[in-house]
Amino acid sequence: MFVWLIAAAAGLIGLTVVLVRRGVALVTISGSSMTPTYADGDRVVMVRSRRLRRGGVIVFRMPPPSKALPRGGALVIKRVAALPGDEVPASVWDASGAGPGDRVPPGHFVVFGDAPVGPDSRIWGLLPAHAVEGVVVGVRR
Repeated sequence: MFVWLIAAAAGLIGLTVVLVRRGVALVTISGSSMTPTYADGDRVVMVRSRRLRRGGVIVFRMPPPSKALPRGGALVIKRVAALPGDEVPASVWDASGAGPGDRVPPGHFVVFGDAPVGPDSRIWGLLPAHAVEGVVVGVRR
């Protein structure tokens, strides 16, 4: 079964997902917010999982409404920066309403892009764990 999903929004990474087999997807990156790790046109292998680890790269669906995508639903690839129980990074305080010493609550996480361009939790704030589609386990260039 093949499913094509195309998601594009100003400043967001658009992703095309092709289901290769149950639980695994090949994701084509469109955008530059994850450079130098992943470049425009790279294809990453995603395994459907919600087991996040700090520093891992994930694919998630923007929940509506978001400041960057009011209708929500676009697929995005970013690096996990903080998990439940971690201190909320200072650069996320404004977007999340958090402050010094606040912790990421259960069921949420923080993401950053690898490049200094493009939106991430500094704009979106804390993201819900149910938005995670999977974790990136490899790349094909």
